[in-house]
Amino acid sequence: MLILFSTLPRVGAHRSIVRAERLTIFTILIAGFSLVAGCRASEDLGRPPTDGSLRVNDSPQVGKRLRSTIIGTHFLVHPSLHVAIDDAIDTLRAKIRRHRRAGRFTAYISTPLSSRGGGYFDINAEVAETVKRQLERLYGRHLWALNPATITLPAVDGHQPSGGEYMYFWTEILAGEMGRGEDFDMIYFVGPSDFRRFFGDADSDRIEIVRRYMEERAKTDEAFRSEVTVNQERARRFLLYYGLRASTTFSRGAYDEWNIVVRINETRRSQHGLAEQLAVYFDGRALSPAEISVGTSHGYEQVVPVGEKSNRQRR
Repeated sequence: MLILFSTLPRVGAHRSIVRAERLTIFTILIAGFSLVAGCRASEDLGRPPTDGSLRVNDSPQVGKRLRSTIIGTHFLVHPSLHVAIDDAIDTLRAKIRRHRRAGRFTAYISTPLSSRGGGYFDINAEVAETVKRQLERLYGRHLWALNPATITLPAVDGHQPSGGEYMYFWTEILAGEMGRGEDFDMIYFVGPSDFRRFFGDADSDRIEIVRRYMEERAKTDEAFRSEVTVNQERARRFLLYYGLRASTTFSRGAYDEWNIVVRINETRRSQHGLAEQLAVYFDGRALSPAEISVGTSHGYEQVVPVGEKSNRQRR
């Protein structure tokens, strides 16, 4: 309001100017109220109901409840999966800490895995393993990289873990028991260059390289052929994804992981200073000071109204 009023004309200004500026102020106010209303409406569309039972950003929805993480974020998790997820967290933490006790630095690889958008899970998992080998070769025996594609959470009583359950799990792994990411030294977000190296990096005709790969793989991989190449639209989306998009930029889970790392580094900066932040890389390069502290959109994370309760209890 101070800014708006500062634009009012001085006493004695021409009346036509006064009318024009009053109209401008009124228009700005109306636009502002519309923007606020639109934001509130958008927030309501992404907000889980008060009983926590509806999954807005994932499926299936039935029976899931909000569960909060060590860093205060919330995901929808089926209660029947709590014990299995907690056991998996303990097991993986123990594995990571064995590497640390052996004197190795530890890295986490954030990578797209699902087939959403035209991708193919097996290829994404192979790319993640390729990135793991590249990192461990680049930094030598002193670094061990965790590839999330090797972790599968178990189904319990017919309930199969999906996006929300996995992101609750990975938040706890990334943040650690103290919420400071104390089990990791480096976070690596897979980018388009990593995928290009997998298919055969080239300075030209990159989509054709992906098309040839698709054609060759279909000759020996029946599951791939039946899912991807026999359907023209599915094949086109495969080319679109791996030719132009393949990256954590198009992964919902990676958006959550990015925000997790931003929160962890905020905590580290406030408690220990800039020098103690996690090292964060995207597509082979270290992030700039501006990038390392900026969050992004939510993936599976749920926006919880102030005062709403969620379950944080662990065994």
